[in-house]
Amino acid sequence: DRVRLAVHYAIDRVGMANQLLGGTALPGESWLSRTSTAYREDDRWYPYDPAKARALLEEADAVGTKIVFATSTSGSGQMQPAKMAEWIQRNLNDAGFDAEIQLMEWNAYIAKFFEGFAPNWSLVQMSWGWTAAYWLDMFLNPGNQPDGMQDIGVADAITAAHQMTDQAAATEAYHAVAETVKESGWFMPIVND
Repeated sequence: DRVRLAVHYAIDRVGMANQLLGGTALPGESWLSRTSTAYREDDRWYPYDPAKARALLEEADAVGTKIVFATSTSGSGQMQPAKMAEWIQRNLNDAGFDAEIQLMEWNAYIAKFFEGFAPNWSLVQMSWGWTAAYWLDMFLNPGNQPDGMQDIGVADAITAAHQMTDQAAATEAYHAVAETVKESGWFMPIVND
């Protein structure tokens, strides 16, 4: 858990959005889009804190942990996947990881993504999302996930939120799911374009 959390603190999403992407994206703050009715202004992911990331790695006796980060060279509306991967690699290495990038052509990557990566793959990325809170079901329901994705146990909560007729109650339920996603450490928004 501490190693996954270290990854979250290691990545400078604000810098990526403002510097690398020149302000054409916003840093990811939640598993819910800013334009979703379920998004709340107080939604915030873990802040960039490389010292905290390093301390977590030290606590876990995991400084120098090897991470392989798979991504594609282009495709499906991605902004600058190779440069973004290099940014993330630099952030991870600065925090004490040993990060390696593995680039693939889009069709090979998407096929591998949905069939499931081998266990030695540490990080994968996907440019995906909707403004509707239904997005949570599309990616986090185990029946919809690519092989090998981590089931964090939110499928029933997502289904319950979808079935609510009270919008305020549904918003709270979706927000609770987004918080569970954050606390699990298995998924992380990077930027919203």
